[in-house]
Amino acid sequence: MIKSLSISNYALIRDIALELDPGFNVITGETGAGKSIILGALGLLQGKRADGRSVTTTDSKSVVEATFDMDPDTAAAVDALLADASVDSMGRSVALRREITPAGRSRALVNGQPVSLTLLRDIASLLVDIHSQHKNLLISDPAFQLSVLDNIADNADLIGSYHTVYAEYRKALRIYADTRDSIEATRADADYLQYQLDRLKAANLVAGEQADLEAQRQELESAASAGEHLVEAADALSWDDTNAVQCVDRAIAALSMVSDSSAQRASLLERLETLRVELADISDSVADDASSVREDPHTLEAIDARLSQLYALLSKHKAESVEELIATRDSLAERLDNLAGADTILASLKAEAVELKRRALAVAASLTERRTIAARQLERLLIEKATPLGLKNLNCEVRITTGKLNPDGADTVDYLFAFNKNQQLAPIGTTASGGEISRVMLVLKSILARHMHLPTIIFDEIDTGVSGDVASRMGNLMAEAGANMQVITITHLPQVAARGDAHFKVYKRDDDTSTFTSITRLNPDGRRTELAAMLSGRPDDPAALAAADSLLISSK
Repeated sequence: MIKSLSISNYALIRDIALELDPGFNVITGETGAGKSIILGALGLLQGKRADGRSVTTTDSKSVVEATFDMDPDTAAAVDALLADASVDSMGRSVALRREITPAGRSRALVNGQPVSLTLLRDIASLLVDIHSQHKNLLISDPAFQLSVLDNIADNADLIGSYHTVYAEYRKALRIYADTRDSIEATRADADYLQYQLDRLKAANLVAGEQADLEAQRQELESAASAGEHLVEAADALSWDDTNAVQCVDRAIAALSMVSDSSAQRASLLERLETLRVELADISDSVADDASSVREDPHTLEAIDARLSQLYALLSKHKAESVEELIATRDSLAERLDNLAGADTILASLKAEAVELKRRALAVAASLTERRTIAARQLERLLIEKATPLGLKNLNCEVRITTGKLNPDGADTVDYLFAFNKNQQLAPIGTTASGGEISRVMLVLKSILARHMHLPTIIFDEIDTGVSGDVASRMGNLMAEAGANMQVITITHLPQVAARGDAHFKVYKRDDDTSTFTSITRLNPDGRRTELAAMLSGRPDDPAALAAADSLLISSK
């Protein structure tokens, strides 16, 4: 239930705050007073589109906030949504807030923490239902029609059991179909699959082989390149006709001819002889290294051939590694091996699906039985409660047609109505006026209020087009629903307004510069004069005041 509601700087509303009762709350006011503005503000808490033009003054934002008290089941459902979004819970209470800037940007908050508009919408759907004329289309929705029966029949546990076994049946059916298709495909391609398997087996695949061969190939290629460079170095040092050692020998021979003539030349000769020894040693080392390099072109050729075979298989089977080829080989072998026992496998899977279908049909049959009982009960209640609302010739049938299994059982439900004696039963959308549909929806929701935890419901002038005794009966029905849930009704009918547990009046006020909307909770005297004004247009009319007193007394 809505415990409190505050709206500021929104359209004609400067700042209002009200505390609502848990039962039947009525809101009255002259046409144009601003009742629809309050509904629009509540719509923002339901995640509806924000519009910066609704911000009254551009120096501050619009704010709509409501605090809700929840029953344990609703609190658990809300807490689950909050936990998924990492938003703190407030236990049995939750606060929804929407802020709109003059530029039209909006922010949603739950329990003071920013949230997505989707989360705000999901939470609000559990807390409040604004029922206006367009909501009357809901009665033609097959899912809503079925949910009404299930709630009257108290089918929640049975539906849970059905959903479980139906999901298992659908899974078993899918596994059977996939396996059958796979086996049929394997049989059709058996020769080709055997050919692929034979090639993979003939390849004698070894895990890790590709990496090892590539490493060996790299090593052999490196050896060949190193041998070439070592030979080139040996040639330059001592093997070519004009090598470094011979050049130094010639320099030593020439310098030795003049080394006795000066100490400097003798020193140069000594240095050259040391260089000759070092060059000879280097030349020998390079020659030894060059002779130790063993090129193996035959092994390299064999490795290249094996790698080419592996690369071709990898490309053929769109694999990334030899390990994947091995997995493909084993999978092909398993598929071909399974052909021998395919009929046994399929028979077992089919038997499992058939058994699960039998169980699902049994639960669906129980649902059908309970829904049929609920349908007769609903027909009786609809006629019983709608007839006093001016629908004295109402006839209705809740028709259940049983067919194939579906996610909700095996039933298709149709609500058929006739509002006149000479009228054939037909879907309500083709046979009823807007006012008639509104009254049927009111009856349905009053019935549901006894059987399930409904969110706060707000009726937006659902009593339009009725008057007199019918209006009184509609008020009684809303009050009856208010005994089980919070009902808020916007009405122009004094007969309905008199039945409220709490009565709020929406009105306009003027100051020096503007007109704005306010709302106040009426005390007993205020209710009396408001009802008199609704009856006659004059709050001080003695006859109207007497009639108001009569309405208030009869409503107790």
